[in-house]
Amino acid sequence: MNVQETLISENFAYLISKDEIIAIDVKSNQKTKNDLIILKALADINKWRGVIITLEKPHHYLTYLLGIQGISQRNLTYIDLAYAKKKKIKFPVDITKHKELIGGFIDDDKISLDSFDFIMVDSISTAKMYMRKESLIDFIHYLINEAMKNKLTLILPMDISREKDFFEEIKDLTKRIDFEEVLKNAY
Repeated sequence: MNVQETLISENFAYLISKDEIIAIDVKSNQKTKNDLIILKALADINKWRGVIITLEKPHHYLTYLLGIQGISQRNLTYIDLAYAKKKKIKFPVDITKHKELIGGFIDDDKISLDSFDFIMVDSISTAKMYMRKESLIDFIHYLINEAMKNKLTLILPMDISREKDFFEEIKDLTKRIDFEEVLKNAY
């Protein structure tokens, strides 16, 4: 992570508040950079505890990149739905039943949202390859409801130009951040 990206992370650390539903408009070629910047902002700078739901790739890829960048992962727990046949999960998650899906730092036998500050889904755009549109919308509405109920921040990265119909379903509930605009303003 270069100096500019670190500054962008610091800006995001102040830009994102607790108890928000945020759709980050990010192109697929910027997704990994977005994930690293957001996770540095929330987990490393703000010291928030977070659940990362991976729908595209198992969490090992992200933990490797975070490690290379020196971004603390102490506050992160992963649920690897990339491995799962069913791309949905309900909270609390029983670790003993779903241990093959869980990674990161866990201090209990269940993943209960009341001990976290944010949830991030790795890629809404990619999830559409694995889930029917209706199933994905239902799952995201479930996460939105859980985030609101538990006063968590929910981060939903997606390419809105490709996912207009999906974004229309949730836009009234979300704060939209354009990742390209954030990058332009930082450089």
